[in-house]
Amino acid sequence: MGKRHPAETCECPNRKLGCKVRVRQTELQSHVDQCLYRWVACEACGKRLLDVDLYKHQRHARCMENKLKREVARNARTTSASLRQHTATLRQERNRLEVDKKKIFHDHLHRMRGWKPRVPSALGVDEGYSSSSPDIVESPLTVEYCDSEGQVEQRLQFPSRLRMVPVTCAKCGKRFRSTANNTQSCFWHMGN
Repeated sequence: MGKRHPAETCECPNRKLGCKVRVRQTELQSHVDQCLYRWVACEACGKRLLDVDLYKHQRHARCMENKLKREVARNARTTSASLRQHTATLRQERNRLEVDKKKIFHDHLHRMRGWKPRVPSALGVDEGYSSSSPDIVESPLTVEYCDSEGQVEQRLQFPSRLRMVPVTCAKCGKRFRSTANNTQSCFWHMGN
């Protein structure tokens, strides 16, 4: 047998599987690629079957629906986990911002009072010195009271010992007492 003529018709190679189509020699390859009796694998379960039976298989086995349900559930779990992680990250960031705001507020208060803490503390007291140290200065608060006749009185109120802080010079860093400076104070504190 020699070469076949391009216009000659031939049978589909999938004839044993059930294809009864005869095609021209030039169109044979395109028919084989689209033949309903070719072997294909199910996208969902991977089962190998004929293309003609694929729809019936997916309809009865519902493997495509099950695959889609599994994908939706997996995506929901992934989204939920990423959302929890993002929420935790935002919570940490919010806490960090609150701590930074408190630090800025306390620094502002310290600048307004004219002293700078050498060792920051939760109580605002330098732990290196006892509360009976002569270098610790209490800053009184002025509180206004109204008596029964509606007249306003101002009274000085001293804070507790926990609020007492050592006062340090912003220029030289030495501790000083505003009532009794000594010769070791910087020029600023000597009153000259």
